[in-house]
Amino acid sequence: AVEKAHIPEVFHQIASFHLSKRARVKAITALELAVKLMPNETRLKTRLGSLLLTQGRRPEAIEMLRTAMDEAPMLPDAYGLLGMAKRDEGPDAQAEAETLLREAVRLAPNDPVQIPRLVGLLLAQARVDAERAESLREESLELLEPITRGDSKSSEGYLLKASALRELGRDFERCDWLLKQA
Repeated sequence: AVEKAHIPEVFHQIASFHLSKRARVKAITALELAVKLMPNETRLKTRLGSLLLTQGRRPEAIEMLRTAMDEAPMLPDAYGLLGMAKRDEGPDAQAEAETLLREAVRLAPNDPVQIPRLVGLLLAQARVDAERAESLREESLELLEPITRGDSKSSEGYLLKASALRELGRDFERCDWLLKQA
């Protein structure tokens, strides 16, 4: 299939197969070939960037994610993954991380992946910034609302919501319930 049909789905399947066998390097190799054969497929670049991050290949991952962002500015995963990479760089990169994560949530306002990424950063900031702590935690609770109600429930969302409420010193019974839901 790789030789006869250069379509993204084939490469995504190959990468998923290798990942299911814990062969991350083979998955990366397959995605690198896919990006070479189909340079305009930004989702392949985003997935490759994600795997490169897990392998500690930060510079390559960041370059791949930035390229994906530039080519597909409406793709929230590229912003979210790059935001997480920047978050891991420490205090000097927190502002850029927050900007990227906020953009990911703006692009996907009910996404159970993007929202916890941003909320995790906001709660971490609240723990070190006493002046803004309460407002950051309140904003976190608002952001978590769509992924802890209705059909799109997120276990990570429940956990983060319980953390925010506990850190605000509120509604400990609700915290207990949220943790059970998580």
